[in-house]
Amino acid sequence: MTVLNKERILKVAVQQINLRGLRRLSLADLARELGVVKSALYHYFPGGKSDLIDSAFDSEEARLLTMLQQAVAAANGTAAKLLTFMKTRHMFIKEIANLYQMKENVLNEIGGYGFARRQEYYKQEQAILENLLREGIAAGEIREIDVEIAACAIEGAMHQITHSYALTPADSDVDIVKLTDMMLNGLAARAAARPKAAKALEL
Repeated sequence: MTVLNKERILKVAVQQINLRGLRRLSLADLARELGVVKSALYHYFPGGKSDLIDSAFDSEEARLLTMLQQAVAAANGTAAKLLTFMKTRHMFIKEIANLYQMKENVLNEIGGYGFARRQEYYKQEQAILENLLREGIAAGEIREIDVEIAACAIEGAMHQITHSYALTPADSDVDIVKLTDMMLNGLAARAAARPKAAKALEL
């Protein structure tokens, strides 16, 4: 007898979305994969495909936020926290892309859909960034800055790195370290001593 619950449906749905994309996701195919009749899915997702897709994104977003919060909390110092945030976020996306051998058109489709509906999620992710930057200011590790603008800039840069490397086997850790260094030290040439938060990147 097939055991059916919301968690199992969402797990298989995420696999199907990552393999086929949103447009090609079929409730009939999903039901067949789960070994149930199509009507059984409506018990958990009365709104049908759109309800299922929204729930699948909500589930993955919640998983990523939890991973980010736990990883950042475990790191010591602003540089380590920022680097951990970037690596964890990138690892999550790259892990999905590699696991399901995601094609570029699928990645673009999912990314576009996510951007259109995930404003609340981005606010939560940005809040994690803003908090770690405020902690860095309070600890004297970074200078006084507009944390909202800085967090937006980091989000934008991370989106580009994630998209560029999610489909390739190349190691993006070096670029993430470089980005973190630029965020902490700026672009201008200086003779002054570097912020102590940046020294962690050299270890």
